[in-house]
Amino acid sequence: MGCNSGDPYVPSTNGTMAIVNVSPVENASNVPINSSVSVTFERGIDIRTLNRATIKLSSISGTSIPGNISYDPSTLVATYTPVVNMEEGTHYEFTVSEVKGADEEYIPPYVFRFITAEEFLVDRINPRDNVDGVKVVGIGKQEIFATFNQSIDVSQVSTANFYAIEQSNITLDFEEIMPATLVYDDTLRQLTIKPQRGRLKYSTEYFVTLRDVQSVNNGMIGNLNWTFSTEEIRVNATEPSSDAMNISTGSDISIFFQAAVDRLSVAGNIKLKEAFGVQKEFFFVGEPEYDLGDTKVTFRTKVSSSDIGLKNNTRYEILIDGVVTADGERFQNFRSFFTTE
Repeated sequence: MGCNSGDPYVPSTNGTMAIVNVSPVENASNVPINSSVSVTFERGIDIRTLNRATIKLSSISGTSIPGNISYDPSTLVATYTPVVNMEEGTHYEFTVSEVKGADEEYIPPYVFRFITAEEFLVDRINPRDNVDGVKVVGIGKQEIFATFNQSIDVSQVSTANFYAIEQSNITLDFEEIMPATLVYDDTLRQLTIKPQRGRLKYSTEYFVTLRDVQSVNNGMIGNLNWTFSTEEIRVNATEPSSDAMNISTGSDISIFFQAAVDRLSVAGNIKLKEAFGVQKEFFFVGEPEYDLGDTKVTFRTKVSSSDIGLKNNTRYEILIDGVVTADGERFQNFRSFFTTE
């Protein structure tokens, strides 16, 4: 609106003086909602004329913002400090009128406007809420992050403000905050949780909390929560391979896992059954053998000549259900078939 150009001249035997500077600057945008407003006078003023009747802050819709007024005679600056935050994304008007100079100089009324910063929002979360099968490694690997519409005050952010609780979605036998660090990219306005292990866990449900994050404009996000589940870890292959034919009745059965298995989870969770009829289960001979850093598990079907072994000309099903890694990450359910000679 500018100062004074349309104001009527009011004669004064002691002359006039002006307001020479304002803060925020006139028509400023993105003003923090907790900002103070100040004006600088050309010369000293009569402090008795500086009060809530002569210096006012209000929205252009007419809502007054209460505040405290101070004056520094050394800098000639009068400051209005709101006692409550202004509203986000709102046009405000600051008015100075009927303030007089120290020698009764006339100070023409002065009005200027500014706009506070838009509402502080989370533009995007990743992974999305309630999504299943989130990729842990490789192409499509996911990270936990939030992207904001404004830069954040990173000095006020720690792992107490943004964290993820991990819970096994198989046995529900663990629930803990994922050890992690936070990384903030101000170019993207993105805050990311970086797991200390370098990746998320497989077969895990995550409960993410983002709370008490403040923007540089003093906006606040109080509390945001979301959940997602990661993919199950893979069974890479079996030997005999799937749909193999003419397999010897004394062949070993091997399973190749993507990661080391928890040996205690193997018993009863890897089965060999006849594929048709009542699916009679075959019971392996002896204990399983482990190789390749516990990523290969082998079962014997025949050890000595007295062992019966597999049936001739029979289709078998290898069934894997419930095997987990040493970290409690469940391998995918897996089926493979082969036929003996």
